[in-house]
Amino acid sequence: MRLPLPLSVLIVLPALVGGCGGPRVDAKAANAVQTLLANAAEAFLLGGGAASVSLTCSGGGTLTYSPPTTINPGDTSIDLPITFSDCVIKVCGDEITFNSSGQSLLSLSGLDPSQVGELIGGGALVGDNDQFLEIEILAADQGVSGFLQGALDFGYRMRIIGNNKGLSTISIVESIRGDPLVIQGRKIKAEHLANLADRC
Repeated sequence: MRLPLPLSVLIVLPALVGGCGGPRVDAKAANAVQTLLANAAEAFLLGGGAASVSLTCSGGGTLTYSPPTTINPGDTSIDLPITFSDCVIKVCGDEITFNSSGQSLLSLSGLDPSQVGELIGGGALVGDNDQFLEIEILAADQGVSGFLQGALDFGYRMRIIGNNKGLSTISIVESIRGDPLVIQGRKIKAEHLANLADRC
């Protein structure tokens, strides 16, 4: 089932740039989305196979969802509802709060050997406890406040190597079911999201 994600994004931009030439809104938004994907992955990896996993966000509040207890190569778990309880993500001296309005869905997939090879590249070290997975978040009318206010629509996938100590390698790729985030009339494509977030 495809989650309908309109190209338009209903948001209010309090300012196009931070004070005194600070980080741009699109850089802060990219950083927030990347952090959200990483946090959702960490919740799974730190959850230890729990039926429900929750992570405290950097500025307070939580994100919670119910994943499968394990994810192996070829396994896929689609469209798990993800709940935000005023999840505050701190970025670039600012913050954005994901709240309980709207709908965000999360999917988990185990990476196949070719995807793992692309992710680690040549000469990379892999730990015995590392897991290889892909996480996707599809947001539709997801309520936010802070440096963005209103509702966001976006879809991204993050391929991950990680374990219960955190993430060691990530790669962000386009969602095949949702559209990228649109800020100031411009789509933030997955291939640009990490570089844009680094400007923050």
